[in-house]
Amino acid sequence: MNELHFAVVVGINRYPGMENQLSSARRDAEEFHSWLTSPDEGGVRSEHAKLITASPEEEKEFTDQWEAHPLRQQVIATLGKFHAKVQDLGDASWRKTRLYLYLAGHGVVPPAGLGALLFADASPPAYWSEVLDLKQYAELYGKFTPFYELVLLADCCRQVLGGMPAVSEPPFGDRQVDRPRDVTRCVLGFAAGHGYTAGAPSAGESDDGKRGRGFFTRALLQGLRGEEGVLHDPVTGVITSDHLDDYIRKCVPKLAQAYDHQQQAYIERVRGGAIELARVTPKKFKVELRLPAGWTGQLRIVISSTRQGQMEIFSTAQARGNLIVLLSNGIYKAYMLPEGRHFLFEVEGEDRVVVP
Repeated sequence: MNELHFAVVVGINRYPGMENQLSSARRDAEEFHSWLTSPDEGGVRSEHAKLITASPEEEKEFTDQWEAHPLRQQVIATLGKFHAKVQDLGDASWRKTRLYLYLAGHGVVPPAGLGALLFADASPPAYWSEVLDLKQYAELYGKFTPFYELVLLADCCRQVLGGMPAVSEPPFGDRQVDRPRDVTRCVLGFAAGHGYTAGAPSAGESDDGKRGRGFFTRALLQGLRGEEGVLHDPVTGVITSDHLDDYIRKCVPKLAQAYDHQQQAYIERVRGGAIELARVTPKKFKVELRLPAGWTGQLRIVISSTRQGQMEIFSTAQARGNLIVLLSNGIYKAYMLPEGRHFLFEVEGEDRVVVP
């Protein structure tokens, strides 16, 4: 388990003050929360991962937006509790901290914002609802630095609407710390481009015939679980935010197009390097090296790992003829010693023959 990882996960289906209701946001939030708290996946302790939703039974009791929830204050209160758990950590422990903030529901682009979740009390045209804008939190946590790593994700539309309130200032900030810590890492993911909608299959179109999943969250979970086509470190099997971004940019448009919806999504770095999010067992393929006739010597094969730099994968003191090795996807360099001759080759999803 990741003892110093924390998560706030919000999913809102029911908006009593709005005409358009949602069917997949709660389920998306529940499934991402399930990935987070699985010991073999996200590894976040259950008491450190807060799922904020309204049950179907609770939603039936909402008569208007004034009685509805989830509300922004629930998120603020949970974040405040998590801040208290990490504020006294030493620098070494602080570098192990991470916050996931996942939002699913109706989304907009507020004034001076980038993409924000509307809470259940939203009602046009004045809205009244406070919103949570991810740009604001990415910037705030870059100054306040309660967590070393931030993974901010929104499976929401990013429509630009009139009548939107300005983003409300959170009741915490850099005034709460004597000094900011070192530069934090932050990645920010949106299910849709600026001004566009995020989609999900309708109930009748979904895989189980009940509730569709958002295209973004479906791709997100597939990527984190190492589905076919997801890149990863060829040596360690680590899936980083950069690997996940590559997969989501390709996968979401395909998922959406199957339901006649156009959608672009991404996860990009806001600050610092890529963040390690998951790990898979690298699949290996049979590679036959056909060495020059009559040559005998030492053969070394190395690969560049995103975590550990150049690593030796294979070495033998007496190589000759045809040699078979098992290698995962990646670009390799083979050295024929002692003369120092070398050659490059790539493994990409299938067995292959290499002739130097």
